[in-house]
Amino acid sequence: MSGSRVLKKGERLEFPRTREYKFERELGSGATGRTILLHDDLIDEFFVCKKYAPHEALREQLFSKFVEEIRLLHRLHHPNVVRVFNYYRYPSEYAGFILMEYVDGADIEEYIKQYPEKTNELFLQAIEGFAYLESQRILHRDIRPLNILVTLDGALKIIDLGFGKQVEEERDFGKSITLNWWCEKPMDFEDGKYDFRTEVYFVGMLFEKIIREGRIEHFHYGDLLRRMCFRDADRRISTFSEVLRGVRSDQFSGIQFGASELKCYRRFADALRRHVTRIAKGVKYVEDLQKIERDLGDAYRSFMLEEFVPDAARVTQCFVAGTYYYKRDGLPVALVKEYLDLMRACSEEKNRIILANLHAKLDTVTRYDPFLDEGDDDIPF
Repeated sequence: MSGSRVLKKGERLEFPRTREYKFERELGSGATGRTILLHDDLIDEFFVCKKYAPHEALREQLFSKFVEEIRLLHRLHHPNVVRVFNYYRYPSEYAGFILMEYVDGADIEEYIKQYPEKTNELFLQAIEGFAYLESQRILHRDIRPLNILVTLDGALKIIDLGFGKQVEEERDFGKSITLNWWCEKPMDFEDGKYDFRTEVYFVGMLFEKIIREGRIEHFHYGDLLRRMCFRDADRRISTFSEVLRGVRSDQFSGIQFGASELKCYRRFADALRRHVTRIAKGVKYVEDLQKIERDLGDAYRSFMLEEFVPDAARVTQCFVAGTYYYKRDGLPVALVKEYLDLMRACSEEKNRIILANLHAKLDTVTRYDPFLDEGDDDIPF
């Protein structure tokens, strides 16, 4: 074996020794290729291998979509979204392979037929998974029972993002695709639209169908589900993050807060609401409690000796992920310290409620279209 050598930044490396897999069985085929099950004997794991191999006449035309699927899937990491572990491209032949997590289980419809008592838990997992895709601005575009699997130990996995598309700009939402839908179509289609509100509709209709046909009576989130299933998008819950806040609010309805905790939350929430003056349409909130506490703590240390936060963006960006207008001056440092102490003193359940309420407060901020806006005296972030 040769000795180690100094590497240069940007130098391309190749690993000529590849891993070997044992073919197990065919899993299916479609218009753009076939899918098989492989086994890695060394680590004793199964993998799904998706081969890109459409009709010869379409191979070159659709290869860019295959590359896009690799780009989208490889960076996703969520317990309710199927993982991509590796990929192999053959650009000269317009061919390639994706190596993915193998989900050993049943589709959600079949699983709930066997375990109807799991319906509430699976609804929450589905909303968390789609809320994550929404936070990454990825539309699934083919929501149906066969594309939502449940493992033998009850973990829900969203699969088959082959039709998935990342939304880069607000105007991208109007570019829809045509599929054979399994339920009544929403009114969105009449306007030629497919956006996250449309995805909320199809997830809602999927669970409505399962619950109705299975005659499930113990579902806890009936009101939320009803609001997800309105054909008219203007009456429908507009985002999965909003559905998730509703679910968590119902989950923690029995938790009580003390007077000092309520006072601390309200003082900070009111101040934050006053400083965020407008939010761009489509902007999401930060949901990760650990990230919020870490970022807010770092921000506090940078201005803890001041009376007022020098630039309110250091605080607002801990909660709002995207473009917005805000007032720079006048946010008391003491309120930030109080809220940070509240977060550290409360349980995760209480922090979830606090964050859901804070998001609801921010929902009252005026939304604007970033493509039409001409600005004002507030500072854009």
